[in-house]
Amino acid sequence: MPMKRPASRLWLLCWKMERGDVPIDCTHAVLVRAPTAREARERASKRAADEGSAVWLDPKRSSCTVLKAEGPSRVIYVAYQ
Repeated sequence: MPMKRPASRLWLLCWKMERGDVPIDCTHAVLVRAPTAREARERASKRAADEGSAVWLDPKRSSCTVLKAEGPSRVIYVAYQ
């Protein structure tokens, strides 16, 4: 019997910018639907801009948080530059 693929989740990946990072023509956050954090990071890395794909693959340089559907009505994320 074939293995069942895990259900997809929504993942919010955010770049952990450091001093010296220049956020021009860069992606600051990515919302990805994927079954695992690893796959979410891989998919985000393929959509990288000038920040480079390594930002999205490295947990020290970006966060990767699963978003749950349950909870109060609220704004989840705002990207502003």
